[in-house]
Amino acid sequence: MQILEIGILTSKKNNKKLARGFSLIEILVVLVIIGIFIGTTVLSINTAGVDRDLEWEAFRINSLINLMNEEAIVRNKNFGLLFTKSSYHLYLYDNNRKIWYTPTDENLLSSRDLRESISLSLLIEDREINLEASLNLNNQETISPHVIFFSSGEAMPFKIYLNRNNSLNRYIINIDSSSKIDLIEDFIDT
Repeated sequence: MQILEIGILTSKKNNKKLARGFSLIEILVVLVIIGIFIGTTVLSINTAGVDRDLEWEAFRINSLINLMNEEAIVRNKNFGLLFTKSSYHLYLYDNNRKIWYTPTDENLLSSRDLRESISLSLLIEDREINLEASLNLNNQETISPHVIFFSSGEAMPFKIYLNRNNSLNRYIINIDSSSKIDLIEDFIDT
């Protein structure tokens, strides 16, 4: 009796005892069922999983804070951050005039608005700061940033909480007294 490489008997005597494989329709039905399960899993992970806009915004603020901290040392200037509920604004300190001013010639160090429906809260020394809804930029001489990055490399300790309504996660940007900057992903208990 000869056996082909694929395992099918070629003997004509035992035609009734031949093993049958799966038909094409049976294989297609199984593939469709597996595809439905995979599609459902992917959709459920995307809706209940990480909020990519929130993650991107937290990464952007964290990167900007790292850049400001380094620029303060390199330029030997004090940098400041002023927050609203939906934006943040960067300032430089002019030692001669004793005022904070907006750097107008820099693209990286410019004010930014948060993406839609992302909100920001600020804690300084474990005390929540009441942030304005928007910023009045008309009177530049009275501006005082919430957070200062000193030219010595030190920074004021603070925490920024970024979250979105109906989202299960939030991001915390934490700067401790040693000026160590951490980006923490936190999941909100429901």
